[in-house]
Formats: sequence, structure tokens, C-alpha cells
Amino acid sequence: MRDERTHELIGDGDDDVSLVINLSGPLTVTARGSEVVLGEGEGFAISSLEPSVFTRPSPGSALGLSVPRTALSRIRNLDTRLARVIPAGSDGLQLLKNYLGFLLDSNAPMTPEIRGAIIAHVHQLAALVLGPPPAIAAAMEGLGTAAARLVAIKADVIENLGNRDLTTEWLALRHHVTARYVQMIFENEQTTLSAFLLEQRLERVHRLLTDLGHRDRTISALAVECGFGDLSYFNRAFRKRYGMTPSQRRASAGHELKR
Repeated sequence: MRDERTHELIGDGDDDVSLVINLSGPLTVTARGSEVVLGEGEGFAISSLEPSVFTRPSPGSALGLSVPRTALSRIRNLDTRLARVIPAGSDGLQLLKNYLGFLLDSNAPMTPEIRGAIIAHVHQLAALVLGPPPAIAAAMEGLGTAAARLVAIKADVIENLGNRDLTTEWLALRHHVTARYVQMIFENEQTTLSAFLLEQRLERVHRLLTDLGHRDRTISALAVECGFGDLSYFNRAFRKRYGMTPSQRRASAGHELKR
């Protein structure tokens, strides 16, 4: 299966948001210069004003939904929430998937009033899926455009720490700004994207090392998961940040539990 929204088709002026939930089998999505493979239960949304390609090399199934942009008007900076993988464990995505499944299985006749209520419910669930998490939404409330965009970009970085190709250019493409703009908003915070990214990656590894639920995983596997490709650099950065090696931190977490 190949479903492509070409530059020529964009000329139709359709500005709906397409939301896909992959149910089974691998589904590859190409959009905004990146390619991702959706696993079972994961979602992806993209504007119909942008070119995109959905391909499925082997049998599988998915749910597709087209939502008018006007139904998502309450989502601030909507375009920054698009073209990213929506985790299968997302509560909103699970609710939407279950609700759509119920509708598809139902053959009961509907009055115009019921149909209108269902459409409103679907739009509300889609907004829940695509809107920022409550903590981020609260942080963005009342902020100017630049400050709100910084919060959105930082949230995007934190959600994609495992992406070793995370650069100013990658973020600029996703947030419809220039790479220089991304640099400037971090400079205004007296930091850089690289410094912010390193700190967040180290903090995540640190949390995983002190979580007994991950003790069966190697330190190198945790580092790679958090976006570190060079393990010697990771060890040096971790020791500089926490004053001990990753192995020492994991061991000390075990001692703390015994006490």
C-alpha cells in the first residue's frame, strides 16, 4: 500500500489534519524530510497542506481520520504538534482508537442529532491527542509567541531524546522556523540546543540507572536509548555531571534501597 499526498494535490486547498493510528504491521511515514516507522498502536498526524507518504510493505491495518483544522483551533501552535510519532501508550490515542472501533462495529441507525454529537466527540478526542500535555499547556498559557514556541521546542526535544539526528535544522523544519531562530531562542536563555540536549539526556539516563525496574538492562543500552552514540563521551559527560561513573551510580542506588 502506498498513500501519497503530492505537491500537486496540495493545490486543492484542503487544510484538514489527517490522523492515522496503526493497528498492525509496520507502517512507514515520510513527512517534513524525515521517515519514521509506526509500530502497533502508534499514531501520526499531518496537515493536508504538507506533502506526505504512507507506505506499508506487508499486510496490516490502520485507522484513518480526517479532522477539519477549525475543530482543532483551541490547540495553540498546532503545526508544532504534527509530524511526530504519537506513543501507543498515550491515553488520548487509546480513547480515540477505542471510540472509533466502537463506531465502526456499530450498525445502528443514527439521527442527525446523534451523528452531530458523535462528530463533536471525535473532534474533542482528536484535540486531546494532538494538544500538548497539560503541564506544557499550562506553562504556555499567557506566554508570547517566542516564549510559547521555546516551551514547545523544548518539549519536542524531550520527547525525542533518542533521536541522534536531533539538530537545529530538524527542529526548525518541524516547527516552521529557521535554524537560526532555534539557535536564538536558546541563546536568549543563556544556553544552546546542544547543552540543553546533553543535560536532558544525562538526566534521563540517571533516572533509568536509579530505577530498579531497569537493572536487567546494560548501561550501554540505556545510553543508546537516550541518544548517546559515543559511549566513551557518554561516560565522560556523566562523570563530569554527577561526580561518579554510571556503574557507580547504579551501585549506589542499590545501596540506598538496602538502607
